Amino acid sequence: MRGAMRRRWMTLSLALAVFGVWEVAQTDFLRDASGDDPLVFLHRAGGARWPQNSRTAVLGALQHFGSQPADARFDGLEVDLVLTSDGVPVLAHDPWVHTELCTTVAGARISERRLIKEMDLGVLQSDYLCGGVEDPEFSGIKPVAETVMTFDELLVALVDAPELALYLDIKIDEGRTASGSDYASAVMSRWRDASLPNRLFVEVPHAVDVQAFAAQGVEGVRLLLSYPPFPADGEWTRDALAVRWATLFGFSSPVPAAEEAGAHGVVSPTAVLPWRAVRKAADQEIGAVLFSVNDAKDLARRCDWPLLGVITDYPDLGGCPGG
Repeated sequence: MRGAMRRRWMTLSLALAVFGVWEVAQTDFLRDASGDDPLVFLHRAGGARWPQNSRTAVLGALQHFGSQPADARFDGLEVDLVLTSDGVPVLAHDPWVHTELCTTVAGARISERRLIKEMDLGVLQSDYLCGGVEDPEFSGIKPVAETVMTFDELLVALVDAPELALYLDIKIDEGRTASGSDYASAVMSRWRDASLPNRLFVEVPHAVDVQAFAAQGVEGVRLLLSYPPFPADGEWTRDALAVRWATLFGFSSPVPAAEEAGAHGVVSPTAVLPWRAVRKAADQEIGAVLFSVNDAKDLARRCDWPLLGVITDYPDLGGCPGG
């Protein structure tokens, strides 16, 4: 799945380059009038350094965050959440136990997809270990086989990092995960009970999901809409290209999509959302988050865009100068 995902984005990037639609950064024009630089979020808790969405990654990222000066570190942690059958949010990217990065507790490869929503937490943690298999997308990561981390564990770990923003990518996939309302109740009740001072950002795929989280009435949460939503095994390249062209030629826009949903911002791949759309969104007070920004030159360029944030796999890239 991970190798296929990377190939999809490489194909998308090549297609856009061939058609000559890559934008040239115009930093003076693009700088946000507020003077605030984008926040930098660490993708899947640092998937280029540690096993993605793992306990090892979260704890490693927190240690890294605490060891760096404030002006040289990332700003937030991004993780994916899926609900178990007993309503426990766990860190996982796909609706199913990852068939490439997880194994049975006996170390056997997983041959069939088993939906997380069909297992309670006890079964999930007693039957499977994740992170102990080499990630084909990022070489050099030391595999660490461990049970999936729960959102409750993550909240406890954040107690010692009040300055670290938290970004939750809620994996809602119709028929294969719990509903947006079930996620909203499970996630926001835990966040409310934790009473943490950390800034919270929540990304969901559809307007109805934004509204489900908003209905929880938790103040200070920034709700973000995926633009476009990407199902776990959808046609990524096709869908991304379609939205890119529709946005470039004015047939689609993240602004009305966010406004109609009641979202504070939108989230998009760098190859999909051009800077003109980012500028228009900022003018309408709609924040934009772009992923994935994985080299220093690109990060420096994006730091001059009027963005809410960028997402990177690499903790050593640090943050934007004033983020």
